[in-house]
Amino acid sequence: MDPGELFGEGWCVTLAPGAMLEVLERMGVAGASDVPGALDLATERLVNGTEEGVLLLGREVVEGLAMVVELEGTTGWVGVDPVIMSALSSGGGTVVSVCEDPDGLTVHGGWGRLSAGVAGRGQ
Repeated sequence: MDPGELFGEGWCVTLAPGAMLEVLERMGVAGASDVPGALDLATERLVNGTEEGVLLLGREVVEGLAMVVELEGTTGWVGVDPVIMSALSSGGGTVVSVCEDPDGLTVHGGWGRLSAGVAGRGQ
């Protein structure tokens, strides 16, 4: 799977311990809920470009591990914010965010209350 083909030129994927709604709330989503057809709504939102704020799509990959996808990084990626990474890993788990934009690919990780990042040019 090529995330660039699936999500376009700008995206951030975060894997974090916890249930999906819990992880979204720790990422600052107010009133996180399960929305049928969320991917279609996200596509429509990106095409129209009229909505304010950031849209986060979450899914529980396996019990206790959530994946969150961001498709709008105009205000920065939520998944790489050190405060957010600290909140997501506060229970001692590991958090990883991989982001790509036209400037390249960036990988960030958080363990416990530590966070680190590395950046590389996209190919």
